Amino acid sequence: MKKARNRNPQSSRFSSKLIHASLKTQRRTGRLSGQWLHNRFYSFPMEVDIMTISHAKPAQVINLEPLGDKIASSKTHTLFKTDMMEAIRLVLPAGKQIAEHKAPGEITVQCLEGQIIFSADGNSHTLSGGEMLYLETAVPHAVEAIKDSTVLVTIVFSRSK
Repeated sequence: MKKARNRNPQSSRFSSKLIHASLKTQRRTGRLSGQWLHNRFYSFPMEVDIMTISHAKPAQVINLEPLGDKIASSKTHTLFKTDMMEAIRLVLPAGKQIAEHKAPGEITVQCLEGQIIFSADGNSHTLSGGEMLYLETAVPHAVEAIKDSTVLVTIVFSRSK
């Protein structure tokens, strides 16, 4: 795979991030599908529309209302990111699984709608809309959507010693 950079000068915050994808696909569709998004700490598969990625600014209100019927046409995206934390809205259609992985800091996982199974430390928890849990740094965990779901994940990055 080749590395593609966002060529949209209006989204300079994202232009420095590298996404592994076929340049031919990116030029033809403007969309990277089924590829891996990489940042400095972790990688996970997602579909990304590279022309419309934007992060919230400090003190900007972020709408986290349930997506309802729009889940099928919505994508996972980062709501905001700083040096110390990141907030991601995961969009998980029923049956979607995220394999076991570790986060680079403490995390909260809040099910906004739908129902997921969250597995960590040999235990599985069913989370429904309005329920959340937290994990300490680097605890292996996995997620599976039972129903179409959206999940707010917040990562507080660990400081390097």
